[in-house]
Amino acid sequence: MNKRVFLMWLTVFISSLVIDSIGHIVITGAYVSSLLVGVLKPMSEINPLPIMVEYLLASVGIVYFLKQTNASSKPVSYAAFQGALIGLMIYGISGIIDATFLLRWSWTVVIINAVIGTVVMGASAALGRLVQGTSH
Repeated sequence: MNKRVFLMWLTVFISSLVIDSIGHIVITGAYVSSLLVGVLKPMSEINPLPIMVEYLLASVGIVYFLKQTNASSKPVSYAAFQGALIGLMIYGISGIIDATFLLRWSWTVVIINAVIGTVVMGASAALGRLVQGTSH
């Protein structure tokens, strides 16, 4: 893996983690938490490894897809759109699965989650593309 690709991946990984945390904790935290009373583990018992693996897989997927589509020769908006599409699929599917198993998981939460995922992955892909620069 060359240095540019690694830097692009690292940017996508870190920015998705930060933006998603802001989206889920600050924007929807109280609302979603109220739906999950009695379902969530206490904060002191949460294992961060699964979520880190999810961000790792998502960021590798975005970088792979951007490399395969030669995004470095296209506008940043192309990378943002591709990342947003991936985010919509990942977060949308996850939300629908959650709605299947969680009693109080409404379609409103599914839509909110999908919108946050679309923004998170779109912004992260755009930032990764900016860091990567143009191909020579």
